[in-house]
Amino acid sequence: MRVRRPVLIGVLAVLIIGGIGGAAYARIYMNQRLEGAMLAVKEERYSEAFDRASLLAKFGNADAQHLLGELYAFGWGVPRNDDAAIEWFRRAAMWATSGVEPEAPAEYFVGERYEKGPGIDPDPSAALQWYRRSAAGGYGRAKERLRVLEPANE
Repeated sequence: MRVRRPVLIGVLAVLIIGGIGGAAYARIYMNQRLEGAMLAVKEERYSEAFDRASLLAKFGNADAQHLLGELYAFGWGVPRNDDAAIEWFRRAAMWATSGVEPEAPAEYFVGERYEKGPGIDPDPSAALQWYRRSAAGGYGRAKERLRVLEPANE
């Protein structure tokens, strides 16, 4: 059974307005929804993962925002869209380490996935592209990885 978005928002509002107990129930509901989204990704049910994570992401859940970034970065259940991926990674990383662009750690993660798999076919060219983005954002691990992969650029 699929719950419509207005009903879902209404349920969340009632739970949140319900005070501390309501907030606890809302947290439980949101955690279950996020776990369902992550399970859907593991089982390659990407459209379901997108549906489950979207609402949470719009409510500011950083894990759901990061998951949407991954879905867009890899084109899982949605058309591949680097700009949308970066936007969701940025939202997920609002409290990033000083001196590092908020999306840089997530860009590194995407590069790592393209380099090594799992879940996607390795693509060295795409890995380098994402590592370069991350390094340009100041992320040290990406700079280190590029030194290994592109030794001529030292």
